[in-house]
Amino acid sequence: ERLRGLAAQAGRQRHMLSGEARKQAFEAAAGAWTDAVIPPGQVLAAAHGIRGDVIAGALVSVWKGLTAERRQAIVHALVSDPDETGTRNVYAAAGLVDEDPDAAVGLLEPVRANKNTLERVRVAFLRQNPDRIRGFLRVQAPQFRVRKVLTVLQAAAQEAGVSSDAQWQTAELLL
Repeated sequence: ERLRGLAAQAGRQRHMLSGEARKQAFEAAAGAWTDAVIPPGQVLAAAHGIRGDVIAGALVSVWKGLTAERRQAIVHALVSDPDETGTRNVYAAAGLVDEDPDAAVGLLEPVRANKNTLERVRVAFLRQNPDRIRGFLRVQAPQFRVRKVLTVLQAAAQEAGVSSDAQWQTAELLL
């Protein structure tokens, strides 16, 4: 309920929460992700209106403590969610690629490579910490799934504002 109330507040404020409300939303989302009684789809529904990077950050912060079954259910809920920009998936994948690169692939594989998504990929992977994409080298997922994700990363790297180092690292992964 706390998460739902904060989401309603965010919706009234064009998805922008004050620093304290953002912290509360993060904590409420983290608590909801860890509560095995709450289906992940309900967490996403309750959080509708809160920025995707907040929800994803909360997930990343509790990921290590989740059971494999809960992790799988969360990934399934995220990739099934109609969030057309894929914001939650992109930011969650960026936060998980070092710790759980297979989950990162699972989150990014269904993301559509449109203008909005590519901008989020640039911010989350290529501008903030381009070394983070090296986590994809440890993926155990089938190669065709990894190739699809790397193609999205490559498309994002081709845009203005991405360092030549980040472009080179992305190209190396495709080789």
